[in-house]
Amino acid sequence: EFNQAVKTWLETSCYRDMQEVGSGDFDGALALEIISAIATEEDPVLPKIAKKVRSDSRVVTRYLTAFESLFIIHKLKPHSLGIGKPQFILCDSGIAQHLGASDEKQIQIHVLNEALANFERAGIQKPLIEYYRNQKSARIPLIFRWINKKQSPESMIVKLVDSESVSGHDINT
Repeated sequence: EFNQAVKTWLETSCYRDMQEVGSGDFDGALALEIISAIATEEDPVLPKIAKKVRSDSRVVTRYLTAFESLFIIHKLKPHSLGIGKPQFILCDSGIAQHLGASDEKQIQIHVLNEALANFERAGIQKPLIEYYRNQKSARIPLIFRWINKKQSPESMIVKLVDSESVSGHDINT
């Protein structure tokens, strides 16, 4: 039942809802391919998504913009001290799981949603959401930056580890 519900939601979003945003005239099948590429691509940046769906980057950009306005994806900017291009992740870990996303990506989406819900509950405006990667492939999947109620900048860094205990190396990278 869950898989059928997700399939129906994806089809409705890609074939009907996409037509209501921007200039419309979207191909539902291509929209589904792009969403699947975002879910399964390890580094979901525009060039890799476009290559995976065999489409021009300018066309894919139009779809990504529509997905953002429909709250289907989040855009993560690269941190200024790191390297990379903006990444895109789905807004729902269940949909990501249905499309074959890795466990790490599903957890990243879940943590992102929980953090955004906590910001909302605390009455804090939506933070800037970033990620960090360096040349040596060190990676921090989520960085939140915001202005607190005292008008001071704050940040929160989220690193996912695949063990139950945290080592000094995990904290210092």
